[in-house]
Amino acid sequence: MKLPQSVIDRDIYYSEINKLLNDKDCYIIIDTNILASFYRLHEKARNELFAWLDPFVKLNRLKTPVWALNEYTKKFIRGQVSDYLSSKKKLDTISNDFEEAKKFLSLHIDVSNLPAGIYKDSAEYVDDLKAIAAKVKKLQTLVKSSGTPYINAINQQLKTQFDGTSLESDIFALSEKVSASGPTRFLNQLPPGYEDKTKGFNPYGDLIIWEEIIGFARDKGAEKVILLTNDMKRDWMYIPQKIVIKGIERPNQEFKIVDPRLVFQFNLASGTDNFHIINLELLAHILIDGGNTGVYELAGALQIERLEEHKEAKKKAEETKSEEVSASESDAIIPEEKLLEKQLQVNEAPLPEEDAKIETPATVIDEPQILVTEAEQFQAVDAYQPPGIESGSYSYYALADKEYLEYNDARIGAIINKLRSHNWYVQNPAIEEMAEIFSSPQKNSVFSKNDLFVLGRNIYQAAAGGAYTAVQYLEENSLNSINNNNIQIHLVAGMVYEIFFNCQGYLRRPDYKSAFIDPVFALLKNSLYAPVVDFIQKTLQPFKDTLIELPSADPKPVGFEVSLLAEKDENVDIQVVDGIYFNNEQLFIANNGAVRYVVKQYLHEKDIREELKRAFAIPGWQQIITFNPAVDKQILVARPNKILWRGPLPAAPEVKSTSSDF
Repeated sequence: MKLPQSVIDRDIYYSEINKLLNDKDCYIIIDTNILASFYRLHEKARNELFAWLDPFVKLNRLKTPVWALNEYTKKFIRGQVSDYLSSKKKLDTISNDFEEAKKFLSLHIDVSNLPAGIYKDSAEYVDDLKAIAAKVKKLQTLVKSSGTPYINAINQQLKTQFDGTSLESDIFALSEKVSASGPTRFLNQLPPGYEDKTKGFNPYGDLIIWEEIIGFARDKGAEKVILLTNDMKRDWMYIPQKIVIKGIERPNQEFKIVDPRLVFQFNLASGTDNFHIINLELLAHILIDGGNTGVYELAGALQIERLEEHKEAKKKAEETKSEEVSASESDAIIPEEKLLEKQLQVNEAPLPEEDAKIETPATVIDEPQILVTEAEQFQAVDAYQPPGIESGSYSYYALADKEYLEYNDARIGAIINKLRSHNWYVQNPAIEEMAEIFSSPQKNSVFSKNDLFVLGRNIYQAAAGGAYTAVQYLEENSLNSINNNNIQIHLVAGMVYEIFFNCQGYLRRPDYKSAFIDPVFALLKNSLYAPVVDFIQKTLQPFKDTLIELPSADPKPVGFEVSLLAEKDENVDIQVVDGIYFNNEQLFIANNGAVRYVVKQYLHEKDIREELKRAFAIPGWQQIITFNPAVDKQILVARPNKILWRGPLPAAPEVKSTSSDF
C-alpha cells in the first residue's frame, strides 16, 4: 500500500485519465447518482453525456453495478424519481416569492415618489407587476407539464442506453456479506461508506457497490477501472495539501483523488493500481483539457447546477442557524460549498477607484493608449517579438503573456487575473464584470491596447476551458455590445492569437486551441477586423507550410477525404479511419514519439471535423469532408498513436539505455 500524496499535479493527472479513457482495456463504472443526473441536465447537455458514453456501451467498456440499478429501480417503481428533479422545483419557489413581493410592492411603493421617467402612472406600474407574474406562471406551467412524461422519456433513454451494462453481481449474497463485515469496517473507518454509518436506512450501499467493483476486477480480470460518481465524500476521496496547475504550485482546497486504501484493495484483486474516481464536473474538465469539444453544454449545465446547490445549501444553513453539522453532512455538502463560497467571494473584492493607476514599465505599452472616446484602428507594425515570430503590433509581454503581470488599468488587470484562475466559479463572474465595464465605460477611460489584447486571449482561454459565461460571450457575439472599434479589434486580435500561440509565444502545433474557432474566425469576415487579419497572417507566415490555410477575410472551402476500413472490435462492427487526405496528401500519420498530441481513438462523424480544427485551425463551416466509403456505423475508430500532421515530423526522442557497462 502506498502513502497518500501531499502534492498532485493536475495536468499530469488529467493526462493520465485521458489516456485511460482511450485505453480499450479500461472500464467505466457508473454510480446511481450518475443515472439521477440525466434527469437534472437539460436536453443538449444530456445528449452530450449520452453521446460520450455511447462508444463505451457499444464496446462493452461501461458497467453499472447491480446495486446502483436496484437503488434507481426502487425510486422509479415507488414514484420517487421526482426527487431527482429538485432543481426543477425552483420555479415554484420563485413564483411564490414573487407573489409575496408583488403584494409588498403594491402596498409599499408609491409610484408618485419614483424618479422621473420610470413610470408615467400607477396603472403602468401595476401592469408590469401583472405581466411579470403571468410570465413566471407560464414558465412554471411549462416545468410542471414536464413531470410524468418527462420522467418516462428519460427513463426510456436510460433503459435504451444502459440495459445490458449490468455487472450481474449477486446483491442478495453481497447484502448478507456486508451486513457482517460492514460494522467492523466502519468501526475502523475503512473506506468506503463509513460516513454513512449513522444512516438508519441503507448504510451499506456504497460498500456493496465497492464489493461489486472488487469482484469485477478479481473475477473478470479488469485491471483498469474509473468509477464515475458524484459522491466525493471523505470515505472515498481525500484532498492533497498542494496542487500544481500549469507548473505553479498552490494550496489545494478542493481537488480530490481516490483514497489510497481503496487503490490498495483494488490492487489485491486486480494486481494493478489503475483505479480512479471522478465526478461529472471533473470529467468535463478532463475531456475539455484533452481537446474534446463535445461537452461544453454539459460543462455549462454542471456549473449552473453547482451554483444552485450552493445557494440552496447556504439558504438551508441560514434557516437552521446550525453552528455545526454532522461529519458526514459536512463532508458531503457543506465544506465543498464553503470552498465554492470562498471562490465566489474572490470576485466580491472592491475594484480600484476610477482614477487608480498602476505603475507600468514602458516596455509593456509600446504604442499610444486607446481613448474610449476615439475610434482609430491600429496598424500592424513590427515590434519586439519572441523567437520565431517576425511581425505583429504588441509588446513582447503581451505576446508571451505568461509574464504579463502589470496592467495599465487595474480593473482590466483584476479581470485578467480571475480569468487566469482556471476556476469556472471565478471566471464566470469576471466575464460579467468585464461586460459591465465596456457597456458603460467611464468618460475618458483609457485602455492600453496590450491590456486589451491579453484580455482577449484570456476571454478565449476561459471559454476553451469551459467557463459558461465566456462560452456565451463568444457564441452570442457579445462583442457587438461594445461601442468602440478599437476595443473590439484588440480583443479579437488577442482571441485569434490565443488560438495559435501559447503563453510563451510559441506555436501550439498540432494542438491548436480550436474549440471556438468557428465564431471567432467568422468575425474576420467583417471589414472592421481587417487589421486583425493582417496581423495574424504576418505572424503566421513562418509557419504557413505546416497549416493548410491562413485566417482570411474571404475564406474558401477546404476539402478533405477520409478513407475508412470495415473491421470488428470486441465483436462489434466498426469503421476504422485509415487515412485523411488534403489534395491527395496524407495527413493522418503514425507518431514517432516526438509529438505529445494524438487523435482520440473513438470518434463520431462530427469528431473528424473537430480533429481537423484542432490540427490545422480550419473552422468547421469552412470544411468539406468526404467519407470513402460512406459512414455506415455509429462508431469510428482511429488506430492508436496516430496524429494529423503536415510536413516532416520532428526527430524522434532518443531512448536512453538502461544497461550498465563495467
